[in-house]
Amino acid sequence: MLNPDPHAGGARPAMPAALRARLLFWTAHVEAVFLARQHPDTGLLPASTAHNTHGDYGHAWVRDNVYSILGAWTLARAWRRWLPHAEDGPRLDAAVEALMRGLLAAMMGQADRVERFKATEEPTDALHAKYDTGSGKAVVGDDGWGHLQLDATGLFLLQLAQMSASGLSIVRTRAEANFIQNLVHYVGPAYRTPDYGIWERGDKQNTGEVEINASSVGMVKAALEAVRDYTFALEDGTEATIRVAPDDIARARETLAALLPLESASKETDASLLAIVGYPAYAIEDAVLAARTREKVLSKLQGEYGCKRFLRDGHQTVIEDASRLHYTTGELKQFENIESEWPLFLTYVSVDAGLNGRLEERDRYLARLDRLSVVRDGVALLPELYVVPADRVAAEINMPGSQIREPNDNLPLFWAQSLWVVAHAVGEGLVQADDIDLLNRRARLGARLGAEVGIAFFPSDATAGAALSERGLLGVSAAHTDRVRLLPPVELARALTGLGAEPSLGLTGRPLRRLSALITSRMYAQHGTRVLFAPSSLDAGSSYMRFDAATLAHRIRTDILYVARHWIDPDPPVIAVPLSAAMLEGQGGEALGHLLSEVAAGHLGAVRVHACDADTLAQEPAQPLDGLPELPTQTAAHTPAEATYDAAGAAHDWRRVRAEAEALGRSDERLPDALKEITVRLRRVSLLPSWADQTCIERPVSADALRRAIRAHAPEWPHAVVLAEETLQHLGVLIRTEPELFLGIRTLRLWDFVNLLTKRDDFGPAETDAILAMPPAAVAALVRVQIESTPGVRKVLSMPDLNHAPSQEWRAWRTRLGVLTRVGESFSLRLWRALHSCEGLIIGPRDRAGQRLDAKVAISDFTPQERKFANLIDDKLSAIPVPSYRTLTLEAMNVFAAAVERDPGLRFPGDLWLDRVIHQAVLSEEHPDPWAHFGALSPFEVHARMEAALQGVLSEQRGLPVW
Repeated sequence: MLNPDPHAGGARPAMPAALRARLLFWTAHVEAVFLARQHPDTGLLPASTAHNTHGDYGHAWVRDNVYSILGAWTLARAWRRWLPHAEDGPRLDAAVEALMRGLLAAMMGQADRVERFKATEEPTDALHAKYDTGSGKAVVGDDGWGHLQLDATGLFLLQLAQMSASGLSIVRTRAEANFIQNLVHYVGPAYRTPDYGIWERGDKQNTGEVEINASSVGMVKAALEAVRDYTFALEDGTEATIRVAPDDIARARETLAALLPLESASKETDASLLAIVGYPAYAIEDAVLAARTREKVLSKLQGEYGCKRFLRDGHQTVIEDASRLHYTTGELKQFENIESEWPLFLTYVSVDAGLNGRLEERDRYLARLDRLSVVRDGVALLPELYVVPADRVAAEINMPGSQIREPNDNLPLFWAQSLWVVAHAVGEGLVQADDIDLLNRRARLGARLGAEVGIAFFPSDATAGAALSERGLLGVSAAHTDRVRLLPPVELARALTGLGAEPSLGLTGRPLRRLSALITSRMYAQHGTRVLFAPSSLDAGSSYMRFDAATLAHRIRTDILYVARHWIDPDPPVIAVPLSAAMLEGQGGEALGHLLSEVAAGHLGAVRVHACDADTLAQEPAQPLDGLPELPTQTAAHTPAEATYDAAGAAHDWRRVRAEAEALGRSDERLPDALKEITVRLRRVSLLPSWADQTCIERPVSADALRRAIRAHAPEWPHAVVLAEETLQHLGVLIRTEPELFLGIRTLRLWDFVNLLTKRDDFGPAETDAILAMPPAAVAALVRVQIESTPGVRKVLSMPDLNHAPSQEWRAWRTRLGVLTRVGESFSLRLWRALHSCEGLIIGPRDRAGQRLDAKVAISDFTPQERKFANLIDDKLSAIPVPSYRTLTLEAMNVFAAAVERDPGLRFPGDLWLDRVIHQAVLSEEHPDPWAHFGALSPFEVHARMEAALQGVLSEQRGLPVW
């Protein structure tokens, strides 16, 4: 617990009279504007006083309530700083406690939802986002609102920790503490959970489609860091400490690194990100990424009256049809340049600048806020937003920023008004940074993470022990099991299951979840014995991966790098590695031996490592852990089929072991983890053939659902399913360890990728037997080569030293690129701009529904840098059955975009059908096999021929009114 008195143990400075006058002024302001409207029974506040077509602002939103009480809490902190014996501080503290406990009670009333959501992660099972102000009960149905708003729950937890650290008593009973623990379990998977986001409607078209939102992930990350190991003093004299899985924080960090500066797939930026890169969350350690995100928000969204929420946001504009919940196709363009501007966001910038000593910026934004306030009955109030009046819409669209805007009737928005009070308290010197950021969140920006990693080898036989000794390494042998035990990770998962269980609320605590490397790299203790757990990555279970030492070595290396990068515990990490003669002597054993040598040398690349023996481990600090089993005394008996499977694996007969795996129905239980690694980085996975309507997987799914989807459209050749599952695992590992390899790739087409592994190009023979005979590590290396050796069209065209002659290598490149459809960073922007030159673009087969891209709709509904536009193009490319032809289509798109760049006034009457351009280019030269010949041409030659074909098509279209 932190000391709530900022001057305890030291002299307290005298408060200047002028400063006291300001403190009295703002205290009276808060009491009149906020506390006078606080419900005497629930402690809750309305979001505002307005009741209009956009909703009943008299309801108590979780997010709005937390923000709305921050002004009172900040002033309470000011009283404690300057005049701790005055009555004003305790009175304000009591109001803050009442509100936070009111929110806690409202959410505890929906404990059944927390319990269900932990299992289903379905939006309709989520905690409600708003409650009745007078009763704390639900006010809308489960499917009547976008309730799943993880940022709101995260904000509550974050400020609960900050306020509790200031001395407030909010969590008072064991049941309440256990509920908070369950909220941690509830928000823990936020890094991979699509939600409705801070604006409650999901994607920007208000279609109710959930997305992974950076603002939600960031707020939850900050919350988990804030409550991690926080101890609440309960009213019965006991204490309750909140436990957080460190991997939930690390995975949130990885998701943010993949998302930012985007907010989501449909929003290339969002003003809510200001709260993530700055006050109050300070969720980003990477100072460069935080600065890029902040700059993008302010450069694209900031106006004279505040910030737009996001681009083409029609909310409360005068031309919006408020009677409809969703927008229609092609409607968003009309909101461009007239989006409502919210003063709210300027408060975040001012407070952040003040807390971090940027005084000129702090005062400049504070002055702007003061100018934007509206005086009612002698009280300055911040409106929710400023709108362009109907008679000025046309002029504003014609010259953005030229027209005077007017405030709406929602006056004040309590959330904004409260943060304005915080901004003034900081700007006027009533509080210092430590007063309202007791957890020092702002120090996260630029913080350096990482640690030296200890490795504890557990040899199971003399051969493994000798291999360690040869390199000067000591292991933990069976003779040391009285002091150090090694258990499989599932035992730790079981021991942690039930953490926070509260029968009185129907809460079972932590669900049984697979564990990642940070939590298994802690040292635990039970009855005086040190206990370590093998990483889940090595717990291959029934998977044939466990027979490949090279794959195991790669996974150990990956875990070491991950732990070193994300370790935040005060105690050092230790990774336990079981070692056997079969691993070292078998195929791939040299990779494991090389890893041992690196550990002996003390480093893996830039990461410092050291080996730990039993004596060292016995002296390391450890966390107590109950519920662990005794050491197993016997192993389960195998069936004859399982024995055959194990024998094939031990013999490294990979074709046979894959066949046995298929016959036994064996799948690696880590398969959903691979999909998760891909989708949290805003990549999709297609498990369908090109002739099927493409519905890509964009979020994690269960293991059973994933396996069914893979099998549903599997080709008929033997063992295809096994190879597809293995390929998906390799892709998941690769995108996590080397995400830069996937730049420009939006969709991973699994069956196309499997075909790519078995064929050199579209026209070559399949080599399934050769692939099936490879060890998994070799297949993984081949997967990597396919991706690494496949640059996009423009990248190749920028390499003038490449071979210009026709070559089978160009055919192979077109096949690979057609599978990956990798494009450069500017591709979407160039194509989006080129769409202004035609009525529509037909990508792929003209007679197939959905292949026409309506230019007007695309330009209206998508901004050029949003992921959904890129995904739309990728979906249309997926309908082209031959991968190499997809590449020709990409080449035609590049020619089309380049033509419009050279001549911005270029116009195509009607639609441009790319197939016509391609066909004319292919047939421009007589050849016995024109398609094979054209496919072997260099991209430079193809570009030239397609340029000529495009001019020919343009000439034809100009001569025909319709074609």
